[in-house]
Amino acid sequence: MDDGTPEKYLNKIEKKYPNIIINHSVDAERKSKEIENAIRTGKEVYTNTIPLSFWRETIEKGSDIFLLWEDDIWLTANINVDDCEKLMKENNVNLLKVRWWGNENTNVGTRIKLSESIEEIIPAVNRWAEQIVKNRFYLNSILSKLKLIKSTFFLQLYTYYEVGGVFFNKDYWLFLWPKNMTKIEEMIQLGKAAEWKRKHSSYKFTKFINESGRSTFLTSASGAYKDSIGFSMTFVNYYINEEWLNGNFNILENFPENYSIDSIYNILEQASDVKCNPESWRKWTLNFQNHFVSIGASPLG
Repeated sequence: MDDGTPEKYLNKIEKKYPNIIINHSVDAERKSKEIENAIRTGKEVYTNTIPLSFWRETIEKGSDIFLLWEDDIWLTANINVDDCEKLMKENNVNLLKVRWWGNENTNVGTRIKLSESIEEIIPAVNRWAEQIVKNRFYLNSILSKLKLIKSTFFLQLYTYYEVGGVFFNKDYWLFLWPKNMTKIEEMIQLGKAAEWKRKHSSYKFTKFINESGRSTFLTSASGAYKDSIGFSMTFVNYYINEEWLNGNFNILENFPENYSIDSIYNILEQASDVKCNPESWRKWTLNFQNHFVSIGASPLG
């Protein structure tokens, strides 16, 4: 699913992987041109429109079991997709986590081995979690105001959910993302997941025994990530993408670990562009990483 990648990058991907199918959102061409115009003029760009209906329509047309991957995630081990699909169908599984940021606070419950590589989690989530995350009777508002609940309380609900790096049962994903959604708010998915669990107790939640995917803290697809540090992620991505396009970026550098800080730093240093100063970028990536580490994630992603 593409929402605005410049055509020259997609062309290289299609040439390298001729069997790939790329579906484009209705705004993809416009967003692509906005990025190209930003690079040409030197002006920042960020279009705050999320293709929710596009995601839903694409998934509705897909298989009953699917792997939802994102641009900032990569596999660190081989997985057999057919075996995963078979296990999920035979065991009535809602989701199978491939990666979870190394954060065991998002896998709460008793574990039962289903295969050599996959285990079921019998959730041990707080019985009031659904009511609190949905703010029923203003519970979340009241408890938060009285400082009787921490934001980390909601991590346990990720036992039922993860944004990406997950095999999903299609019906489950569609339930979590209702048609009337107009913005991304993960509290909605967490509340819907808890509701599904309450109504459909026979469905299982599973994960790989060993985490087999990782997420990066070095970049972001969104130009919105610049905050008070003052730099443009649009231009950071542009210089990295150009190095890749021209065959100068080793995509397996440091694999299965993340790219080294130096590999990105050197690209930005050579670009010598005030809009993506390498020191500002380094500060941003540390802040990004520290946010997730503070709630239990691995510093490695």
